[in-house]
Amino acid sequence: MLKSLSLALLLLVQSQAFASSKVLFNIAKQSLEANIIELSDGGVLRAGSHQFASLWTRDFCFASRGLRAIGRDDVIANHLSRLLNVVREDGLVPRVLDSKASWLRVARYSFVPFRPTSPDVKDELKAEYKGEHGTIAIDSNALVLITAYEYLQSTGDHTWFNQHQDSLKKVLDFYRPYFAEGLVKQDKYSDWQDSVKRNTATFFTNFLVWKMLNHYKQFSAFRIEQKTIDLFRSNLDKIFFDREKGLYKSLDHGEWVSLEGILYALEDEDFLSHGQKKSLYTALTKHPLWGAVPGRATYPQYPKKQISYTTKGVGLGRYHDGLVWPWLTAFSGKIATQMGDELSARRITMLLSDWAKRDNAINEVMDPKKKMRPVRRMFYTSEAPFSWGAGFVLDMLNQKVD
Repeated sequence: MLKSLSLALLLLVQSQAFASSKVLFNIAKQSLEANIIELSDGGVLRAGSHQFASLWTRDFCFASRGLRAIGRDDVIANHLSRLLNVVREDGLVPRVLDSKASWLRVARYSFVPFRPTSPDVKDELKAEYKGEHGTIAIDSNALVLITAYEYLQSTGDHTWFNQHQDSLKKVLDFYRPYFAEGLVKQDKYSDWQDSVKRNTATFFTNFLVWKMLNHYKQFSAFRIEQKTIDLFRSNLDKIFFDREKGLYKSLDHGEWVSLEGILYALEDEDFLSHGQKKSLYTALTKHPLWGAVPGRATYPQYPKKQISYTTKGVGLGRYHDGLVWPWLTAFSGKIATQMGDELSARRITMLLSDWAKRDNAINEVMDPKKKMRPVRRMFYTSEAPFSWGAGFVLDMLNQKVD
């Protein structure tokens, strides 16, 4: 009798989890599709529908795993082509493409009390290479190269790859000055945590460069030596691994730990052995970054003097160390599944499903002080639908939902 009740309860829980996953998948798919814009030569992906309705390179690359999950490889290829056609002379890819200045879209939704749909993105796209602080996006080149490689592996489209090989080589050569040291040191506000100065060597940027080099070493035209890959790899351990915590630190100094780099390290097939992954995951789940709802980017909080004045000005002083990012929550769910932690994976999926059903969209950031509702300040409202978050939700569910 007891066994029958236990089995019935298990089946009920599994049924509810499956139903929640299906609803979550549909909302994430709708969120991502809402940001696909059809231009004359094919589809491209906006980061969002309001302040981030521009074609943000970093957001597109992160969201590309979701495009693959819903069979929109054509958007990946076309968006990449648009970027590779306007690579700067030194190999830098644009941080943004738009038919109007991206700051105008951001300003539009910072100082108006309503949120109409953002003006259309049109064919005449202009490239922007620097942000409001006059700095580049140091990680975008690596992300574009990784996205192009993943597109090739997913589709086998060697024709597209060969057509763009010269541009891809130029994009990779942007990092060549860093090869001798095996370490990228970045300018302030230049990686995805761009509300914080972080003007030093960071684990995540250097991990992305290592990952990109590891992918492209098989192509002789890109002139990558194994010793360069090995140097980047050894520096990731030597400079960033905290043996006492069992975790990779976010910066080359201090106590900060960031979630995204650790999740990427756990996801990668070549970076760690199975035993190392188990140890790293165990350490992560015991760290405050994991907690009841994984999704905060960094712990502990950064000093206030390190935070961008523009971010503080719109009420987002804790953008990257206090708010919860659904893309990181979804990524945590994927890694939990891969590590055999089904309890955490199920809990995370249910949380994401509850948020999505409540908001009818995948959001940019949630406020843990407001019962995980989308962030809303006087001069800022969480972007929704948000492509980056939707992409990671779809990727998480792609291993569970047909």
